[in-house]
Amino acid sequence: MVRVLTCLEAQHDYWLVLLAGCVCLLTSLAAVNLLQRARVVEGRSRLTWLAIAGVVTGCGVWSTHFVAMLAYTPGFPIRYDMPTTLSSLLVATIMTTAGFASALFGSARGRAIVGGAMVGAGIATMHYMGMASLRIPAAISWMPDLVIASVGLGIVFAALALLVATRGEGYLSSAGAALLLTLAIVSHHFVAMGAIDLIPQPGSSPSGSLLSPVTLAVSISAMAATLMLGGLIAAMFDRRSGQQLTISNMRLDAALNTMAQGLCMFGADGRLQLRNESYLKMYHLSPEQICAGMVVDQLLAARKAAGTGQQVIKAQSNYRGTVPIFWIDDLVDGRTIKVAYRPMPNGGWVATHEDITESVRATADLKAAKEAAETASRAKSDFLAMMSHEIRTPMTGMMGMIDLLAGTSLDEEQRGMAAVARESSRNLLAVVNNILDFSKLEAGQLTPEAIGFSLDHTLKGVVALLGPQAHSHGLDLEMSRADDIPAWLIGDPIRIGQILFNLVGNAIKFTAQGSVRIVASHRRLDGEAIELRIEVIDSGVGIPPDVQATLFDPFTQADTSVSRRYGGTGLGLAICRQLSRAMGGDIGVESAPGHGSRFWFTVQCAVGERPQIASPPLQPAIASAAGTLNILVVDDTPIIRGLIAKLLSREGYQPDLACNGRDAVAAVQSKPYDIVLMDMQMPELDGISATGQIRRLNGPARDVPIIALTANALVGQREICVAAGMNDFLTKPIDPDALQAAVARWGAIARNRQAA
Repeated sequence: MVRVLTCLEAQHDYWLVLLAGCVCLLTSLAAVNLLQRARVVEGRSRLTWLAIAGVVTGCGVWSTHFVAMLAYTPGFPIRYDMPTTLSSLLVATIMTTAGFASALFGSARGRAIVGGAMVGAGIATMHYMGMASLRIPAAISWMPDLVIASVGLGIVFAALALLVATRGEGYLSSAGAALLLTLAIVSHHFVAMGAIDLIPQPGSSPSGSLLSPVTLAVSISAMAATLMLGGLIAAMFDRRSGQQLTISNMRLDAALNTMAQGLCMFGADGRLQLRNESYLKMYHLSPEQICAGMVVDQLLAARKAAGTGQQVIKAQSNYRGTVPIFWIDDLVDGRTIKVAYRPMPNGGWVATHEDITESVRATADLKAAKEAAETASRAKSDFLAMMSHEIRTPMTGMMGMIDLLAGTSLDEEQRGMAAVARESSRNLLAVVNNILDFSKLEAGQLTPEAIGFSLDHTLKGVVALLGPQAHSHGLDLEMSRADDIPAWLIGDPIRIGQILFNLVGNAIKFTAQGSVRIVASHRRLDGEAIELRIEVIDSGVGIPPDVQATLFDPFTQADTSVSRRYGGTGLGLAICRQLSRAMGGDIGVESAPGHGSRFWFTVQCAVGERPQIASPPLQPAIASAAGTLNILVVDDTPIIRGLIAKLLSREGYQPDLACNGRDAVAAVQSKPYDIVLMDMQMPELDGISATGQIRRLNGPARDVPIIALTANALVGQREICVAAGMNDFLTKPIDPDALQAAVARWGAIARNRQAA
C-alpha cells in the first residue's frame, strides 16, 4: 500500500488523477443506469440496452486508464502502440458486455458474482494490454503480489457493483453500484501502477505505429465527448421512456386495482413482487401487513392473523410448475376462494384469488332445487301410478262383468242397457288413459323403443280396428303408402300406432260423409335413417285458422260446443305431439272450414331387416288352443282373479289362482306352468320382485312366459315390465280379446319350446 501511495505522490499529476476519477464515476453512473434499464425490459430491447451498457462501460474503463496514464510522469518520453491500444478498447467492451449479460441472463444463484468476475477480468485485461502498448526507453518489471491484488480488487468490487445493480432498486442502489464500479476500475489501475519497476535502457528507440501523448489526449477527449453526448441522448430518451413507463405503470396499477380478483406476483426467488387492492380487501389486510419481498408462508400467516386463513393449508410456497394449477380454499370465515397459480417465463408465478362463495351457494341451491324437483316428479309419478291402479282395478271388475253379462241370455231391453254400460265404461277408460298418459309425457319420462317392425302391419292393424267404426258412420277408410318405403323399419311401432289411432279416430268422429284416407311417405336422412311421414286426410267439418294455432295444446278443442257434441278431454292431440317429438319428428295440420282436414306427423326411423319374429299386430288373431295349457293367475284382488278365471274358462282353460307374488313363486316351483298372468302391485311380494325371483330359479321354471297384468297404464310401463324379465303386457281393464290372443300366442310358444 505504501508503494502504491508513493507511486501516486511521486509519479502522477494530481489534477489529471482527479480527472480520471471523474471520468470513471460519470461513465459508471451511465453504465449502471443503462444496465438497470436492460433489467426492466424484455426481448430485443433488453439486448439493445445491454449492448449500449457494455460499450459505455468498456469505453469508460479505457478512457479512465489512459487519462490516468496522462497523469503518469516516469521521467521518460512516452509513446503508445496504436494497434495494441485499440485492441485494449475492443477487449474491454466485449468482456464487460459479456459480464453484464451473465448477470442478467444467468441462473438465479451466483449470476451477479460470475458476471462481476467477468467485468473485473475485463478491467484487468484492458489495463495490462494498455500497459503492453506503452513504448518508453526502459524495461518494466512487475511485482506479482501487487498484480494479483490489483486483479482481485477489480473482480471483488465489480462483483459487488453488479450484485447491487441487479438486486436493488431506486437512486440509492444506482449510486452505490456506480461507486463500487468506480472503485473496481480505479483501485485496480493504481494498485497495478504501484507494481511497476522501470529499468532504464538508454539508446533504445520505439518503432511501429505510435501515438503521442497529445494524440492520445485528443483521442480521449473525443471519446469523452462522444460518451457525454451519448449519455445526454440516453438520458433524454430515458426521461421520455421513464415518463411513458410511469404512465404505463399508473395504467397498470389502475387496471390491477379495479380487478374483482385478488392478484399477487412472485419472482423466481419465491418472494412477493406486487399485489393489488382486491387481494387486501378479500383477506381483510392492510398495506402495512403485506409488502414486497414476503414469501407465501408470511402471507398465510398475515391472513391467519386477520381471521381469513385457510381451514386446510393448500397453498404452495415453492411453486416451480410449468402448467397452471387450481384449487379451492375454504376460509375459516365461511367464504370459498378459487386460487390459481400460473407460471411466468422468468421462473416466477402469478396467483389469482377469486371469491366464489355466492357461486358455490347458488350451485348448492340449484342442486337442492333440482333434487326437490326430482323428488316432486317422483312423488307425482308414484301418485299417478297409485291413482291409475286404484281407478283401473275397480274398472277392470266393472267392465269385465259387463262383458260377461252381455254374453248371457238377455232380452232386447237388457242388451241395450248392457251396451250403454259397456260404451260408457270404455269412454271413461279413454278419459283416464289420456289424463295419465299426458301426465307421464309431461314429466319427460318416455323413452321410445327401437325395434324392428313392418309399417304395413301397423297401418293394416289400425284399419282393421277402426274400419268397422268408419263403416258404421257411412265412411270409407282407405290406406296407401309410397312404393319406395322400406318394408321393415326400426322404431317404436306401438307409439306410431297410438298416434295414428288417435288421428284416424278423430277424423272418423268429425266427418259426417265421404272418406278418411291414410297416406304414408318418407324421405332419406343421413346414413340409414329416414323420416317417415303419415297423413290422415278427411272430408269433415274442417278447422278455423285461429283454432289451428292452439289445437295441439293440452285441453284444447275446436270450441266449447265440441266437448258436448263429440266428447273428449282435449288431450289426444297434445299426447300425439309429445310422442312424435320424442321420436324425432313433429305434427301439424292443414285445414279450412267446410273443406276437411289434413293431419300429418313425422317420426325418425332406421331401415331394418325382417325379424325372425314379427312384431304383434294391434289386434292379433286368436289362435285356437286346446284346454291343455297350465295357466297360473296371480292377483291380490278376488274380483279380478274371479273375472280372469271366468274369461279363461269360457275358452276351455282351468287356471290355478294365487293371491300374491310369494304364492306365485312357490306355485311355479311345485308345478310346471305354460303361462303366468302376473299382477304388478300386490302385498308381501309385488309382480316385479316375483318375476325376478322366478327368473333366478334353476330348471325350466325360470323360462315360463310371464304376462304382466297392471292397472298402472302410464306411458313407459311396458318398458319397466320388459326390463324386469316379463314377456308381455296387458292393462286393466282387461280386453277379453287381447287376453285370449296373448294366451294363445304365448301358449303356442311354450308348447313349441317343450316339443323342441
